[in-house]
Amino acid sequence: MKTRSFLTAQSLRALTLGSVGTIAFAFACPAAHGAVVTYIGNDPGAGPAAARPNSNLAAANFGSVLTAFGAATVFTFETAPVGSFSSLSLGSGVSVSGTDFSGNNQSVANTPNDAAAPSLAGYDTTFGGSNYLNVLGGTATFTFSNPINTFGAYFTGVQTEFGTVTLSFNDGSSQVVTVPAQPDASGGVAFVGFTDSGHAISSLTVVSGSGGGGDFIGVDDVRVTFAPVPEPSTLALLAAAGILGAGAWARRTRQA
Repeated sequence: MKTRSFLTAQSLRALTLGSVGTIAFAFACPAAHGAVVTYIGNDPGAGPAAARPNSNLAAANFGSVLTAFGAATVFTFETAPVGSFSSLSLGSGVSVSGTDFSGNNQSVANTPNDAAAPSLAGYDTTFGGSNYLNVLGGTATFTFSNPINTFGAYFTGVQTEFGTVTLSFNDGSSQVVTVPAQPDASGGVAFVGFTDSGHAISSLTVVSGSGGGGDFIGVDDVRVTFAPVPEPSTLALLAAAGILGAGAWARRTRQA
């Protein structure tokens, strides 16, 4: 499924809403080679049926800049088979793989990990949906056959007790974006997105905590945009420029 949204421009802001949660986001028109810009909002204690205003606002702010990068492709896991997988194809050249805290394959689930307290251990965030990526500690790596330049998703059940949940990737240098943790015995939901103008990312790894075997979390409603691929005519021009440059260098060398 592809989505379209509208571009706005606004300076970096961070808004803290007491005990309700935190929103941090930035709007910027992408430069040729910009820095990583994050869009983050979290709602401590929010379960499947609860409102998530901070997370949704961060997702909306993230979505509003994506037309500058291309049409967003969204992965909801709703058509993915429930159960464990060694490698799961999501379509559009995107796949996910990984192992949990005990070395077993990660899985797709359609019920919360903790039915009595679903905010603590991951759940679905798709409106009217049920499936989500069930990360039981360990790692989950998204691989992109067509590199991306933006990434966003909802993360549920992240708690401070089990170590830090991060998004690790390489855009020419190592980058880490931290998913905000909720207080212990609270959990909840957070949206984390980032743009990385002028760069191409071929894989991204969700590292799900470390303490006590890692954190049990849900990942859902993943959205990305793909980095532009040079047109064949552009590649031909670049190749021709290289040949001409090499010829000029050779002539100067002979004349010298």
